[in-house]
Amino acid sequence: MDNNLNYSVAERKDPRNPEQEGLYYAHVRSRGVLDTKELIERIRNRGTVGSPDIVAVLITMEDIVTEALCNGEIVRLGELGSLSLSVSSTGCRSKEDFDSKHITKVRAIFKEGRTLRCGMATVHFKKVE
Repeated sequence: MDNNLNYSVAERKDPRNPEQEGLYYAHVRSRGVLDTKELIERIRNRGTVGSPDIVAVLITMEDIVTEALCNGEIVRLGELGSLSLSVSSTGCRSKEDFDSKHITKVRAIFKEGRTLRCGMATVHFKKVE
């Protein structure tokens, strides 16, 4: 693994001041997608577990993680990081007036762990168009 992260630079305008000149910011450019088939192959090549067992574990993990998150649990994936759910809502003038209909969105939050943080610290940046 070469730890080169491709990025490009694009102008972004402030939506509150569209007349104002924009500033330039970096954006990560993907090199591709690691799909499940390739993930299974890479795991199989690093150990002694066969593809059918890896598939079974990944499918079961997907179900269990989804179930745990939807039950309000934080899912810790070792030193890789953790997943939890977060909500957005509209505001109310009083606590008593608030109920679940004010919740507008649920989303998953991933917080990186030590292994991923250390990996990100070794990334080299390569500018691409």
